[in-house]
Amino acid sequence: MRQRFWGWLDDRSGIQAMLHALLYERLPRKIGWLHVLGSGALFLFTVQVLTGMLLAMNYVPSTSEAYESVQYITKEVPFGKIVRGFHYWGASLMVIVVVLHMLRVFVMGAYKKPRELTWLVGVMLFVLTLGFAFTGYLLPYDQKAYWATKVGVSFVGYVPFIGEHLKHILYGGEELGAPTLTRFYAIHVLLLPLLTIPLIAIHLMLMRRKGEMPPGAEADEESHVEKPITFYPHQLLKDLVFAGVLLILLFLLPFVWGVHTEPPADPTDTTYLPRPEWYFLPLFQLEKVQIGKVVLFGGARVWLGTVLIPALFVLLLFALPFLDRSPSRYWARVSCLH
Repeated sequence: MRQRFWGWLDDRSGIQAMLHALLYERLPRKIGWLHVLGSGALFLFTVQVLTGMLLAMNYVPSTSEAYESVQYITKEVPFGKIVRGFHYWGASLMVIVVVLHMLRVFVMGAYKKPRELTWLVGVMLFVLTLGFAFTGYLLPYDQKAYWATKVGVSFVGYVPFIGEHLKHILYGGEELGAPTLTRFYAIHVLLLPLLTIPLIAIHLMLMRRKGEMPPGAEADEESHVEKPITFYPHQLLKDLVFAGVLLILLFLLPFVWGVHTEPPADPTDTTYLPRPEWYFLPLFQLEKVQIGKVVLFGGARVWLGTVLIPALFVLLLFALPFLDRSPSRYWARVSCLH
């Protein structure tokens, strides 16, 4: 009966051929532990989606009820503390893993020909990851969430010519309030996943099309590199071990360091000193850079540190495969002059 069912399913869907192509992809022998970071990012994104769905079942995107609904999830909902802990710490772990993955690709020169498009899609996914982190930040609607979001949106207001319009769109009015929370929630759970999931699919498709870059091989040597191992079981086992390590961390972090929650948001408390999460701290600190007694990005120059420098950094990431035309894969030989 089982064989008949699988035979029927395979005849209609071709699932056996798809699984074979997925599991038995041929890889260069030197592919190893550094190549688990991409699959780790995909695992963490899946965890974020699943835990986000569970949280959404009890979360109320309202300024009067958001904080209480988060407390209810944490203290009353069965396994709610674990689910929220997974989502809270998963955001930080995902930023770390995505950045490490991009660093690995950069150091190994895997952004070069013929993988330029794979890199570009990866940069888009990096930007979307930060978008998830920023829009999810406001949802608990505690003091830190409120005031750090207010500072973050104020940076958007520094964009020349259109900054105030963008700020008004994000706020849904003149000040951070109920429309802001609703918009951030909609962006976080609807718009960003709608953009991210297709890009992940495209990223994986491009990666499979051009294959993993053989470590240590120059561009003109790739076609001569032997590919004696298959994804299953060699690389799949490493991916599963890394996913297991991430899963253990997601279990441990909420119990060791907890899930940080401050008192409910109080828009009248102007004495509160906002501090963003660690992944936005460099941007936050740029506004305070001093040379002697002069604040480098103070006053009318504030947009240079909060808008121009981050924008140039992202543009540099996009342009990297086209600026670095050196055929060498070794990062120490990166050159724009070849």
